[in-house]
Amino acid sequence: MRKAARELGELSRADRHSPLEGADAYRALVLLARLRDAPPAAPAPGDVLTVDVAGLLQRCARPDLDEILTSLASALEGAEEPGGPLLDALLDIDDLAGVLGHAGEEAARERLVAEALALVARRPERVAPLAGWAEMRRAALAPGAVITPLWEAILGAVLAPSSGRAQSALTQAHERALALQIPELPRVAAHTVMADDLAVHDASGQQIAVAYVDPQTGERLLDITLPSRDTPDPASIRLFALRRDTREPLGSEPLSFEREGRDVYVSLGQDVGPESARHRLAARLGVDVGDVIFEVRLREER
Repeated sequence: MRKAARELGELSRADRHSPLEGADAYRALVLLARLRDAPPAAPAPGDVLTVDVAGLLQRCARPDLDEILTSLASALEGAEEPGGPLLDALLDIDDLAGVLGHAGEEAARERLVAEALALVARRPERVAPLAGWAEMRRAALAPGAVITPLWEAILGAVLAPSSGRAQSALTQAHERALALQIPELPRVAAHTVMADDLAVHDASGQQIAVAYVDPQTGERLLDITLPSRDTPDPASIRLFALRRDTREPLGSEPLSFEREGRDVYVSLGQDVGPESARHRLAARLGVDVGDVIFEVRLREER
């Protein structure tokens, strides 16, 4: 939360110099809500306490409540990896609930959370794989936060099977998701034993990949080594952008990959510009590349 407090302090000072508009104003309100709903130990510097909430509410580009619920319904019915559009839709609802709290629109906020809960309850198998994200978000909320029941419902989707859909949820929960933090990758002369390949480790500290730049194409690549040649192909591989302080996911996008024996080659695109997966995702989320942690998440059947 310290980074959120610093970012909000910067936006607050910018707002006093020149009033924030549109997405920036909305972002400031979202950050303020995150701090307001955080556990008591979260920081609250002076700049945070002097935010012009009324002015920001008048000037912000607030998303439409019904459109956000429609996006959630669509993502729940879709076939894409839950960590993509579905997670984005849930985070959008979390953000809007916070801003509605600033506006004093309690009826709208209660409706937003209640309808989101109803939608999630219909498709537990879709949200069950997001239990890890739900646990992280719940840990960043103070007791009694309005949005808490939504994240608890996602955790409950794994724990309480009650239908054929829930059985599907248990099947998906048995998938294995590897999280690989992407290091800063220097340019290398070639992909050889003597080149400056960078080791990439999973959460347990085990090296399972190397990162390098292909000297012929200029692509940044991950070479992930699977346990054996008989290991099934990954169900999906996505690039995630996470906040540095809380590791909260901001969004994701799919990555292309190829399989050769035990090796899975994942392309992160070029260094910069529209062909860079990292820069493209950061631009879509409205953040700087250096302000977030990038992770590649590989989901495979057990």
